[in-house]
Amino acid sequence: MKQFRATVRARGMVVTTIVFAENTNFATKILQAQFGAANVISIPTQIGNG
Repeated sequence: MKQFRATVRARGMVVTTIVFAENTNFATKILQAQFGAANVISIPTQIGNG
C-alpha cells in the first residue's frame, strides 16, 4: 500500500488527509466514499516511497 495526501472539505472546513491505497484512482475512490465526490478538492498525490 502507498500513502496519498489530498485536500478535502469536511464539516465546512478544508483539511489535508492521508489515505492508503494501491494507486491514485483507488485513493480518489476511497476519499469520494468517505467525504462525498463534491468534497474532494485536490487529486491525491503520493507521498514517500511507499
